[in-house]
This record gives sequence, structure tokens and C-alpha cells, in this order.
Amino acid sequence: MWRTERRTVRTSCAWILFASLAACGCSPEGKLSVGAAPVAPRKAVRTAPGMPNVVLFSVDTLRADHLGLSGHEGGISPGIDAFGREAVVFTDAWSQAPTTAPSHMSIFTGLLPSVHGVANIDSGSLRPLDRAIATFPELLFEHGYLTAGFHGGGNVDAALGFGRGFYLYSQDLVSYNWMLAHEEPRDLDAIRRWIELTRDRGRPFFLFLHHYVCHAPYLSAPQAFRDRFLSEKVVPGLPSGIGDAARDEALRELERVPPGRSKLDLIARMFAGRERAFWGGVDLGRADHRAHVMGLYDAGVAYADELFSKVLRLLKDEGVSDDTVVALVSDHGEEFFEHGGKEHGRLFAEHLRVPLIIRFPKRAGIGARVVRQTVGEFDVMPTILDYLGIPVPGPTQARSLLPLARGEGGSVPPVVSYGGPESGAVRIEQDGFSYAEERYEGADVALFDTAKDAAEKVNLAAVRGDVVARMREAAARQREKDASVLGRLRGDGGGAPSVDGRLVERLKALGYLE
Repeated sequence: MWRTERRTVRTSCAWILFASLAACGCSPEGKLSVGAAPVAPRKAVRTAPGMPNVVLFSVDTLRADHLGLSGHEGGISPGIDAFGREAVVFTDAWSQAPTTAPSHMSIFTGLLPSVHGVANIDSGSLRPLDRAIATFPELLFEHGYLTAGFHGGGNVDAALGFGRGFYLYSQDLVSYNWMLAHEEPRDLDAIRRWIELTRDRGRPFFLFLHHYVCHAPYLSAPQAFRDRFLSEKVVPGLPSGIGDAARDEALRELERVPPGRSKLDLIARMFAGRERAFWGGVDLGRADHRAHVMGLYDAGVAYADELFSKVLRLLKDEGVSDDTVVALVSDHGEEFFEHGGKEHGRLFAEHLRVPLIIRFPKRAGIGARVVRQTVGEFDVMPTILDYLGIPVPGPTQARSLLPLARGEGGSVPPVVSYGGPESGAVRIEQDGFSYAEERYEGADVALFDTAKDAAEKVNLAAVRGDVVARMREAAARQREKDASVLGRLRGDGGGAPSVDGRLVERLKALGYLE
């Protein structure tokens, strides 16, 4: 039992964890995902003793420039900043999509959204990942890793293919659910027990942690964080928190969902209502409203920093920190009216520039380093696999950053992002310019000089037609490359996997699908 300020509410995350482990049997021959249709298991490859553990921590909607290590003031992220001083920090990392599902699937596959084809559930279609495409957890599973994912649900739901390769894929950690605005200490116990289980089995672990506490409507941080970052920024009448009654009712509704069943539809309905209520009276064109909203966002960043720091301390307490690869990523950033909009989904810097920080085990001999070359966020997968000595099967579009992490330098290929599989609009970082198929200042495309205009305020498309023409050609070549990769994947016997009909009906009822 645990207690909120007003009433006692039961949480069952630890019970769900071990019930799920019992259901899958923690056997390489067993079911690989929890909360989704079973996935045909791949043949497990016995790993050589001493393989390091891997932790991939994704802070959804985290802008790189709202971290202290990127110059943000106010002590917003002391834990992440300290982590960065021990790690390789890629200061110019770009997401491959400005929305959750396509970006995360690029991180999981090393493929661009135009190739893997996975879109957000509110895009008008529901297409799970093609069977021919191997995912990061699947590859680690094949090499003997025990794999677990604790996530915030929604657009990383198992129904989209994110559960593939996991012994356990659970959205039942209260601290990681942006609907609840409450920290549950026993969440760490669930993670600790997973680590203990892998130690008992003598196997390395892969742990994927993901949450939405920075996501709109920016009310996930506990009251103490919101008070700290709102302070004098409060605008009377604007939302500043979730009431106890609303939070407790959300907890009760979520607990009524049977273990192993997806909470996707319930959480989506809760979120839609709460987001409409939040934005109803907000005008981001007003400086005071913008300061209020950004104060709430920064409170979420600070809370995310604390959650990440507690996991780092847990790894240290369990004696596995020095033998674990830890990567901190985000799927996309967030706009606060820099280009007249809000939230995310467009191809501007505030939507796409994200943190990418990797700390390697001490035995790797890869010390702290700042890498300023432009890289893709999805490069994290081949980088870690390269370090582990695990090959990436089939075609890949990401690259290993291990040479850069070791200080060996190397070429800087263009970094490509897409508006999403359903969009087709492309953005390219190349030769000191950012080119985006995004309307801005009356032009059909946006072109920015990244060295002189990091905020992307001056569109050079009308005066640098030569660069625009060159970038258009690069975009056309990229689409040809994508088509070639997709053709090779289909030639490997892939095909769109079937979708749970009941899930489709629920999404239609919620208005996501037609």
C-alpha cells in the first residue's frame, strides 16, 4: 500500500512484474513480449561470459537546450550534467522524426521512418513494424541478454512492435506515467528485482526505460518541482497541477485494467481530455503565458533528471554501474512558439535537436568526451552493438559513432529526419546548412545557416537558391536510397504483420482511426 496526500491507493507494479516473468518463464524458448500478440522467437545465441549490461533511457520530449550541460541555467538537470561529465556527449544530435513512434522505432532499428513505416497512433493508420526488420532488443536477446522494458505506453505500445524481443515489456511503473503526477518508490524496487534476477541467472541485461514526464500538458512533476520552477511565473487561471481527486481516479482506472492487457486506449482517452483542458486558456503568443508553460516544462525536466539519477544510483548500489553501457536519449524536442507553434511535429530545430549521451563501462577505455560533429539519434543502436561486437543484420541507415567516441574523428555524412512515415517531408543537415521541407516566412522550404542562426529565424531559401537546389537533389537521392533499402527488406521475406482487430476497434472508437 502507498499513500497520496488524500487517500490510499493500491499499486501492483511489483506483482505485475513477477506475474509477467512467470508467464513468459524467462526462457529463451518462451514468449518474447508482454501485453501484445506473441512474436515468433528468434534462435538465441549464447553470449560469451562477461558481456556488459545495457541501459537505454529515453526521456520523451526532452529538448537538448534545456539541460545544464547545454548551457541552460538554473540547476535544472544536475544529475544528467554530472552523468555527462563521465560520458561521451554528442552536442549536435538530431532526432529522425519529431513524433514519438517513428522516432523511437528509428532508435530501435537504425532505419529512417520512411523505411520502417511506424507512425504515431493518431496519424490515421496503425501499422506495426515489418517482420523482416530486427530490433535492438531482439538482437540483444539473440545474444543471451535478458531484456526488459518499463515504459509510458501510448506511442511506444507493444501493438506497434516495440514489445518484440522483450521478456518483459510493462507500462505499470507509476513514476513513468505522465498521467499520474506521483512518484512511487517501489518502482525502483521492480527495477532492482529485475537486475537481481539477471544476476541470479548469470546473464547480462538490457533495460529500456521510457517516460512522458516532460510531455504536454506538463503536469507530471510532483508539486515541489512545479512550485520551484513556476514561482513568480504563475499566471492566475492557467493550469498548474493535477488535483488529488483527478490523480487518484486515474490510478483506480488504470488498476482496473487486467495485467497483460494494453492500457493504450484508456491512457489515450485520459490524455486527450487533459490536454484539451490544459491548452484551453493558454496563449503562447503572450510572454507571461509562455513563461508559465515553460516553467511547468522545466519542472518536468527536473523531475526526469531525478528519475534518471535514481536509476544511476541503483546501478551503483547493485554493483553493476562500472560494467553497464548507459545511453540517455530523447525522441524529439518541443516548441514554445519559436516558430509560431506549440508541442512537436514540425521540422525545426526545437522539435528535433535532442540529447545523446553514452557512458561506456570503465574497462572500455572510452573516457569523457564532447563530440561536436552532427549525428543522428538513431546512431545509438549501431554504436552500442559495435561496442558489443554484435553485427547488425540486413540493411541499416544509421552508423556506429564508436570511432567518434574514441576520438578517432571521421567523415560527417548528412543527417536526415522525416516529418514521419505519413508525412514524407524531409530535413537534411549538411555542409553547415539545415534544409527542411517546411513552409516558413512565405517560402515552400526552410534553409538556415546553422553556424550563424542556431535558432533558425532567418530563412535563406529566397536568397540561396543554389543551396536549395543542391539540397532538393540530396532529398531526392535520399528518397531513392530509402526505396532501395525498403526493397531489400521486402526481398528478405518481410510483410506487414497482422494487427489485433480488437485494438483497431478501440482506436476507431477513440477517433484515432477511420
